[in-house]
Amino acid sequence: MSQFYFFAFPHPSIESIKQIRRLRLSPEDSLDLVRERLQKAHPNCFDDLETVTFYRLPNFARARYSLREIYEWIGKRDAEASLADYDPIATLFPEGPQPPEWIDIVVVTHESKFIEQADTLGDPYGNLRHMKARAKSSRAAGSTRSPSDSVKSFAAIKSTVLDAGGLYYGRHDRFGPHTALFNKELALLKYEIDHPEQSIPDETILAHAITFVQTAAKFFDGEITRESQLHPMMETLLGSKGNWQQPTNSQSAKPDVVWSEEGFACLIAEIKNEQGLGGDPFLQSLVVYKKFIREKKYQQSLGRSNFPVILLAIAGDRLVVSTAIFTDSVYANELFTMTLRLSTHFADDVSRVACLFMAVKQCITQLRKLYKNLILNAEGVPPARVLWPNPTADPSVPNGTERMKELHLEFFSKLDRQGKPIINQGGLNDEDKQHPMYLATMRAEDDSEATVVLVKFATKYNEGAHRLLASQTPPLAPTLHACVRVIGDMFMVVMQYVSPSDGMALADIPEPRHPNADAVRPHISKALDLLHAKEFVFGDLREQNVLYLSDGRILLVDFDGVGVHETSRYSVCLNIEAGLGVRRNQIMDKSHDLENFERLMRRLSPQ
Repeated sequence: MSQFYFFAFPHPSIESIKQIRRLRLSPEDSLDLVRERLQKAHPNCFDDLETVTFYRLPNFARARYSLREIYEWIGKRDAEASLADYDPIATLFPEGPQPPEWIDIVVVTHESKFIEQADTLGDPYGNLRHMKARAKSSRAAGSTRSPSDSVKSFAAIKSTVLDAGGLYYGRHDRFGPHTALFNKELALLKYEIDHPEQSIPDETILAHAITFVQTAAKFFDGEITRESQLHPMMETLLGSKGNWQQPTNSQSAKPDVVWSEEGFACLIAEIKNEQGLGGDPFLQSLVVYKKFIREKKYQQSLGRSNFPVILLAIAGDRLVVSTAIFTDSVYANELFTMTLRLSTHFADDVSRVACLFMAVKQCITQLRKLYKNLILNAEGVPPARVLWPNPTADPSVPNGTERMKELHLEFFSKLDRQGKPIINQGGLNDEDKQHPMYLATMRAEDDSEATVVLVKFATKYNEGAHRLLASQTPPLAPTLHACVRVIGDMFMVVMQYVSPSDGMALADIPEPRHPNADAVRPHISKALDLLHAKEFVFGDLREQNVLYLSDGRILLVDFDGVGVHETSRYSVCLNIEAGLGVRRNQIMDKSHDLENFERLMRRLSPQ
C-alpha cells in the first residue's frame, strides 16, 4: 500500500514554497525513484540531482522548516542519518511515514551545501559564487565521448579541449598557473623529479628499472600484451597494486590502471602500444580524470579538495609523467618526458627511471594520506580555499619555508590583468585563467588585524629594484612584503594592495580625470634616476605600469622585466605592440627608459 512522504529539497533555484515535496511511494520503491521524480519536476536541477545525499529527519516540523537548523542537525548526526538511495522505502521506514506535520527526508545537493557555507565563506569577493561556478564546471560536459574515443581523431581532440568544460594544459592558449602552486604533494613531486641527484636508488630498485626500460623498448603485437608485461613491473616499482581495467562507478571511463585511496584517484595511467596508435595516452588520462570528477564521491567533496592526481602516460618507449588538479577548471602540467631506449646512455637512463618511480611512489603515499584525511576529517579544509594557491617554498632556497610560514597568507580572490578583483569566478576568460595574480590576507605572529595584500607569481622578478623604490620617502613603489621562490619555477611576490578607490593605473583613468604630464613627471623622473644610478633598466615604462594615487603620488609597478644596463636582454616574447621602441631579445639600455619616459609625457600632455 503506497503512502505519502514529505521531502525537503533546498536548492538555490527552487522557490521556497516548492522546497517541500509530498510524494507517494510504495513499499518497494527506492529513493532513486524520488531522484527521478525531482529531476522531472525541476529539470534545471537535473545534474545536481545526479549526486545527492538523502537524510532521515525525525520530528522536524514542516511549520518551522529552517534550512540552517536542518544542516546543523545533519552535521551532528551525519553518519547515522544518511540513507542508501537503493534501499526500498519499507526498509528505510518500516513503520511507515511520520505524521504529516513532520518532514521525513531532506534531499541534499552540493548546491544546497554551498548555501550552508555562505556564512563561513564571508563572501568578500563572491566566494559563494566561485564555489557554485566550480560545481557547474565540474559537471560541464567537456567531452561526451569515452576517454579512448576522445583522442582518436583531430575533431575529437579539438572538441575535448576547446568545448565547454574542456581541459587546460597548454593547447590553444588554454593554460593556467602550475599545478605545483596549488598542492604541496604535487609540488614536492616536481621538486624530486627536477632534482634526481638527491635520490640514491638501491640495487633492487635499479634491477626493476632495468627490466622496465628493456621491456618498454620492445615491440609488442598488441596493446594488451604490452600492458600485461608492464603491469607487474609498475606495481613493483610503485610498491602497491593498482586497479587494472576497472570502470568508474558511472561506467563513463575504463582507465588502464588507477592507484587510489578511499575512491579518489592518486595516479591514473594509460598505456598505448606505440606512439600515434590509438591517440595520446596523456590526454586520455586527463579525460579519465575529468570523468572521475563527475563521480558522486568527488561531487560530495568539491568544497574540500582540488583533487590532486598524477598522470602516467606510456606510448611504446615514451614515458610522460604529469600532474593535474581541479580548481575552477581542470589544469595539468607535464613534469617529465623520456624515451626509454637501449643506447650508450642506458645506465644514465635506468638511474633516471629508478629515481622517477621513487618520487612517484612517495607522492602516491602522500596523496593517500591526504585523501584518507579528507574522508576522516570532514572539516579539514575551509570552504572555497581549494580555489586558491597553496604554494610550497623551494627547498633549495635558504629560509624560504620559514619566510613562507611567517606570512600567514590566506588567499580569497583572483585578480584580472588590470589588478581588479574578479567577482564572478564562473566568468573567467582564458586570459584571466592564465594570469596568476591574487588577493590574500596577511597576518602577523601576534594575530593582529589582517592586512589585504596582492600576491603575484612571476617566472622572474627584480626584488632589488622594487625594494629600492619602495624604500623611498614617499615610496615610489608599493611596499614589498616578500619575494619567495616557490616550487613551480616561479617567485611568489607579496606586496601592498592598492584598491581602485586608493589609486588606479594611468591606463584605466578616464580622460576627464586623467592627470597631465606635469603632475607625474617629477615622480617618474626621480624613480628612473634612482634605478639608473644602480644600473637598473625598468624596461616597460607605460601607462599600465604607473599607478596614480588619490593623493597625487605615483607608484611604479611590475618589476618582472627590470634588467641590468647593457647586460640583460628584453624578453624574446616582448609585446611589440606596446610601443616601447625596442626589439625582442635586444640588450637593455638606460636610454630606452628615457625615450619611453618622453613618449609617456607626450601622451599625457594636453593637445
